Amino acid sequence: MLQHKLFFYGQYFLKVNTPYRLSYISHRLVSYDPHESPTVPHIHSTPTLALTDKLPSSCHILIAGGGIIGQSIAYHLSELGIKDIVLVEKAKLASGSTWQSSGRVSYLQNTNVETHFTKYSRQLYERLHKEGHDIGFNETGSLWIAQTPDRLHTLKRQYSAIKALGINCEILNLEKLTEKVPIIDAHEIWGGLWVPNDFMVDPVPLALTFAQLAIDKGVKIIEDCYVNEILTEKQRAGQYDRVTSAVTSQGDIKCNIFINCTGMWARELGFQSLPSVRIPTLACEYICLKTKPIKDFPSGIPVVHNPHERFYIQPLIDHSVLIGGFLSQSKPLFANGVPDTFHFSLLPDNWDDFHWILNNAIKRFPIVAESENEILITGADSFTPDGRLIMNESAEVDNYFVASGANGQGIALAGGIGKYMAELIHTGNTDLSTWPVDIRRFMRLHTNKRFLEDRLREIPGKQYSLKYPTYGMSLYQTGRKLRVSPLHPKLQAAGAVYGEVLGYERPLFFKPDEPGKNFEDLSKQGTFSKARWFNTVKKEYNVCRKGVAIIDMTSFTKYELKSANRSVVDFLQMLCANNIDKPIGTVIHTGMLNEQGGYENDCSVIRLGEYHFLLVSPTSQSTRNMKWLKSHVPEDGSVLLSDVTSLYTALNVIGPKAKYLLAELSDENFNDFARMTCQ
Repeated sequence: MLQHKLFFYGQYFLKVNTPYRLSYISHRLVSYDPHESPTVPHIHSTPTLALTDKLPSSCHILIAGGGIIGQSIAYHLSELGIKDIVLVEKAKLASGSTWQSSGRVSYLQNTNVETHFTKYSRQLYERLHKEGHDIGFNETGSLWIAQTPDRLHTLKRQYSAIKALGINCEILNLEKLTEKVPIIDAHEIWGGLWVPNDFMVDPVPLALTFAQLAIDKGVKIIEDCYVNEILTEKQRAGQYDRVTSAVTSQGDIKCNIFINCTGMWARELGFQSLPSVRIPTLACEYICLKTKPIKDFPSGIPVVHNPHERFYIQPLIDHSVLIGGFLSQSKPLFANGVPDTFHFSLLPDNWDDFHWILNNAIKRFPIVAESENEILITGADSFTPDGRLIMNESAEVDNYFVASGANGQGIALAGGIGKYMAELIHTGNTDLSTWPVDIRRFMRLHTNKRFLEDRLREIPGKQYSLKYPTYGMSLYQTGRKLRVSPLHPKLQAAGAVYGEVLGYERPLFFKPDEPGKNFEDLSKQGTFSKARWFNTVKKEYNVCRKGVAIIDMTSFTKYELKSANRSVVDFLQMLCANNIDKPIGTVIHTGMLNEQGGYENDCSVIRLGEYHFLLVSPTSQSTRNMKWLKSHVPEDGSVLLSDVTSLYTALNVIGPKAKYLLAELSDENFNDFARMTCQ
């Protein structure tokens, strides 16, 4: 254990006997006692588990990964009465990110789906606590503070969002805020968001409780068994693949369903199948400091988050505190593979980055200045390119499911992930749309190592960003220009301001006086009122409405479907809500519906020939659409399906004067060009 005091002097602090680390090149690991979580006081007991020694030759469901997410899924599957489940863990249960976790749970999540998951987790963990399981459940509440008017506005928007989901919360003025946290320096604070039902748990006992309950229902759990490869077989005339078995360090095991819950190892394991399952996650560093018990630290202080100063302070049950946070730029780790020995382990101390977080915490909470340090925790967790969870069935292989990339929120989300993954596997659907966290929202290129190393530098710090309206466009400055239209240079020279959707650069509006600017550059001075670009877009709208304009639609997804007989017509008639069997040259706008009558795809179907169709759909639905089409294509191979997006540049000539412009460029009579037809 590291032991030194922190002394605060103005804007700086002195660290006595602090070991500095200057480089991350070696990634040296520091191992710890597996029974001692580095973040949580060691006062909770862990259950004794009846683990399985020998890997069976077959099972119905195989789960890889013994962290809290994998164990939660195993528990929830067993609760549904599903039998013949095997969970394998390459090292020891709860020895990775779960072991490093602080156990802090907040209802403020990136999406409503993740908030729903957290809400269910709260109900589940509280029930386990009341049933007598020693999981360290402790309702502390949390307070999010605002140091600027825009931050307060952000908190008010978040208040409205979670209040609508039935979560108890309140906007506090400065007086009420200081009543909750009398030890805070309230200088420059405008108010805060109080969430009284936020709570903490002890991650390792919680995870092992899931394991114990799953074992009681018949689940077999095997430690020191890692998956080397997932074997598949061809389906649907070779257009699709299905899981058949897994090759592990303890032998082969046949399975009908495989679930990848391996956290930081998920991306690497995804490549160990044919075809590869693309899982865009990468480990990033996070740092927090645990103090020794502080003598005069008052009881009843909630967890306090200060997004503006990028830190949180988490009082623990023994009057010690945990101080952590994220800088605007983080460190992606292990791009060439997570070390096999990274269990019950931390990275070497990184005081070089952490001192900024600690400085801010000490300024806001002067009582911390004289505290004694117990340990600086430099750990790692898996993050995703958009900061949202990844789950559901993979796009590449049937019955290969993924639950990973919790972005540091694994404890909060684990209960909900387990519930909804189990329902999805058991019945094929859930009562909650999980599209915002669906793995099919990404493309193959998002698993590129260079892209992930670039993009994930800004993802952890986004948790503290102001939630300005983005109007559906991503606001990332990294990992850009993955895909561009052939017209990109010309449009950029004309002053196009670009946003990005699914890796595709798309013009949002034009600023000829500021060529080469991205939307992110022009939105740094964000606002909750009238945007800087409003008048520019207004002019463009009026031109489209009253004159003629050209829109680059190249990024839209395009599929070609054909057959030698009526197979393709019957196939589309089955999938689409509207009648597809229209004359050649007809454009049909339709939806593709699932068994519950919900939309799987919003598209336009163009009939190019008797048995030849072009399907056009939004860019963001590309991977999802291909999965849906392939999973329903006739098994006799009579329908040929191709993604032809990159083969065509598409221009939308729009406005009442469009036909006059086209008439100048063509000898065709556009007066006879009927609506919803093609030529």
